[in-house]
Amino acid sequence: MRAGIRRRNRVPGTVPPERLADRRASVSDGEAGPGLVRTLRANRALACGVVAIGLLMGFYVSLLTPYLPLLLKERGVPLELVGVVLAAAGLSRLTAAALAGPVLRRRPPLRVFLLSESACAVATLVLALAVHPWTAAVVLVLRGVFLLGATVSQELLQLSAFPGAVAGAFFGLVQSAFLAGDALGGAVGGWLYQGLGSDRTVLLATALTAANAVLVPMFYGRLGARASETGKEPAHVPG
Repeated sequence: MRAGIRRRNRVPGTVPPERLADRRASVSDGEAGPGLVRTLRANRALACGVVAIGLLMGFYVSLLTPYLPLLLKERGVPLELVGVVLAAAGLSRLTAAALAGPVLRRRPPLRVFLLSESACAVATLVLALAVHPWTAAVVLVLRGVFLLGATVSQELLQLSAFPGAVAGAFFGLVQSAFLAGDALGGAVGGWLYQGLGSDRTVLLATALTAANAVLVPMFYGRLGARASETGKEPAHVPG
C-alpha cells in the first residue's frame, strides 16, 4: 500500500529511483557508447592532423578575406568599382559550386584539391605582384573559384578518411579548428597589414596556401596507405 501511495505522490515526468539506478548501471557498463574524449584518444594521429590542417586553412583564408576591399583599393581599382569586383567574385564562386559536382564525379578529389589549391597559391602570388588594377581584379575572381574547388574536394577527402563510427566527431573537430584559425587569421591579419604592409602579407598568405597544397595530399594519402595496410576500408568513397 505504501508503494502505491509513493507512485501516486510522485511528480509526473520524474524517473523512479530503481529505474534511475538501472540507467546509471547501463551507462557505467558502456552501453551508451564511447565518449568524445575516448574517441579522440583512440584516433590521436587523425585528430592532431585534422586540427592542424583546419587551423592552417582557416588562418590563411581569413588572412586575406576581410581585407580584400583594401587590397583592391591599393592595387588601383576605383573605389566605386570595388563592390562590383567583389560581387563578380561571389557570382563566380556560385557558378563554380554548380559545376563542382560533375567535375568531382569524373576526377579523384585528391587530384582536384592539388590542382585547385596550387592554382589558388599562384593566383595569390599574382595578386601580391600585380601592378595593373584589373589584373588584380581578375586574379581575385579566379582565386575565389580555385578556393571553392579546394574546399569542396578537401571535404570529400575528409569524408573518405574519417572512420564511419566517429565521422561526426571528426567533422565537428575539423570545422571547429577551421573557425578557430579563421578567427586567428582575421585578428593577426590586421596587425600584419599594419606592420608589414599588404604586399608582404599577401606573400605570407601565398606561402601558407602552398604549404596547405602540399600537406593535405600528404596527410590524406598517408591515411589511405595506412588503411590499405591494416585492411580497413574508409567510411565513404567519393564517387
